[in-house]
Amino acid sequence: MSKFSNQYAEVFYDTELDAISLIFKDVAPLEEFIHINQKVLDIFKTLQTNRFFVDTRKIGVVSPEGQKWVIENLFSGMVKHINHERLYHVQVVPRNEIFGKFAAENIKRRSQTMYQSEELIIEAFEDELLAKNWLAHQPKLKSVH
Repeated sequence: MSKFSNQYAEVFYDTELDAISLIFKDVAPLEEFIHINQKVLDIFKTLQTNRFFVDTRKIGVVSPEGQKWVIENLFSGMVKHINHERLYHVQVVPRNEIFGKFAAENIKRRSQTMYQSEELIIEAFEDELLAKNWLAHQPKLKSVH
């Protein structure tokens, strides 16, 4: 399965970016948020990429439990799948949503204490084109599993 979609999000492989993409459509309850991110991980494990694009503009605020799950389970599984090569993760954040930006910054800060910079780089942009441009200019995965 290379795609997933429900009322809250869409997950797919973006060939142009060589990235797994997660586009949130609406605020998801915690259980759904975790389910969606598990689908991201499941699909990511079928791919040979080290790039992860997320559009968070419609999700609202991610709960502390959701943030913890992403850091401890999603990122961990992704880094392990690419044999600890660097994972590049970019988020598109809403311009006027201070709490959403805070949640994104919290994920970045907490991830930096858990993962080395050789393993995970996270950036956030308010502009989708800038985010995609940044991701497209990051090095591709070196090893093939």
